[in-house]
Amino acid sequence: MIFLEIFFGIFFLVNIIFLLKIVFIQDSAILKKSFVGTQTTADYLPQVSPKIISKISILVAARNEEKNILRCLKSLQNLDYPKENLQILIGNDASDDNTKQIIEDFIKENAYFELFDITQNIADLKGKTNVLAQLAHHATGEYFFFTDADIFVPTTWINGMLGSMQNNLQNNAESKKTGIITGFTLIEGENIFHHLQSLDWSLALGMVRAFGTFNLPVTAMGNNMAVSREAYEACGGYEKIGFSLVEDFALFRAIIDKGFGFKNLISKQITAFSMPILSFKKLLGQRKRWLFGVLQVPIYMFLLLSLQGLFFPVIAVFMLFAPQEAIFILISKIIIQAIFIYTILKKAGNTISAKYLIFYEFYVAFTSILLIFYWIIPRKTEWKGRFY
Repeated sequence: MIFLEIFFGIFFLVNIIFLLKIVFIQDSAILKKSFVGTQTTADYLPQVSPKIISKISILVAARNEEKNILRCLKSLQNLDYPKENLQILIGNDASDDNTKQIIEDFIKENAYFELFDITQNIADLKGKTNVLAQLAHHATGEYFFFTDADIFVPTTWINGMLGSMQNNLQNNAESKKTGIITGFTLIEGENIFHHLQSLDWSLALGMVRAFGTFNLPVTAMGNNMAVSREAYEACGGYEKIGFSLVEDFALFRAIIDKGFGFKNLISKQITAFSMPILSFKKLLGQRKRWLFGVLQVPIYMFLLLSLQGLFFPVIAVFMLFAPQEAIFILISKIIIQAIFIYTILKKAGNTISAKYLIFYEFYVAFTSILLIFYWIIPRKTEWKGRFY
């Protein structure tokens, strides 16, 4: 019983600290620059200086995305950034559907879009990592922006991310030059399964942002990410980093190791939308791939994820000894977590029905148990029709 009390004590202490940090406290550098009344609604994003209009290269890897690519291309076309300073590079990764034709038809009227057929591997790289490494060779921008072929970015995406990069404010006002910035991404969809996926992303990115306010780096997210050319070249790019199933995490760690600063931001200006995963089997496959990154995260993030993962097995045991107390703890956890997610979504200019926040707890328990078995099964990881 003492062990259970200690476990739940630590669990709630950590979660309450995170909640207070996200709801009421921003890092001092951002607070000093914030607009009046906006501190608790979104991260302040400095405006791009009209005197410094940097050349931007956007890198997009596409494989068998005929259902999504046009939506992505249109959102990139609508970016409110000078087209003469914009270069959009798309790598067709041996698609065997109509992806290439859709891209070719679209870019005929858009000279700043370029399509490259990726037919060879370089430096023993594979898949998306190989595509991005080759696109980087063609990039002429001072900053590299990364997104995925199933992502819809807002018109303010570049200005929001670039302003924060140029402003060069590192978390907690440190003097490190910012090398990598991660935006915020939600899942688009109509049914409960899609909404629960979106809550998953909100919670995860919210925790990453909370660690960021303590100047503790965790990870980046490749579907909504900006990297300075200086930082990318300093770490040797993807060729030097090597192949990884979590290429965004690998690049993030390499840039941090070179002494650059980072930012994980939440704001409507930089909130992108991803298409949902349509089946539970594919969701487990995605989560299994992500676990390769989880096993490499810093110890503080690993311990937090372990606390979250152990909650349900521990609460189940506690239910046998003290069911009333266990139910109270479970309800308390649901409430604290719901407030945290609600606050994150509010910062991103989004909302969600309260009923999904209640269902989310059971969704997490169910997927966590299944993922354990899925991870144990000796089977290769599938990614875009390939096995690794």
